[in-house]
Amino acid sequence: MLGRKILIYGSIGSGKTTFSRQFFNNLPLIELDEINRELIEPGNLGYIQLKKNLSSEYFQIDGQIYQLIDDMLDYSGDAAKIGKNLGDDLKDGK
Repeated sequence: MLGRKILIYGSIGSGKTTFSRQFFNNLPLIELDEINRELIEPGNLGYIQLKKNLSSEYFQIDGQIYQLIDDMLDYSGDAAKIGKNLGDDLKDGK
């Protein structure tokens, strides 16, 4: 496997990390989901760039990026906690 890279992709919560750890446990693992979450934390470079390029409607008062969070929850959230059925936004074209 020297010099080779394997890309495993899927939606949030689809089991990429679990699969990777089970089958490739001796290889370095780069988790892009975690990197992306860190990039969009308020104050970080990715957040600053998003804020420059997106409408303010995407940002909550506390600085969190509302729509991105809402989209992630639509795929992998807890329906009881978020108050809507998972996948509804996707079905509605949101």
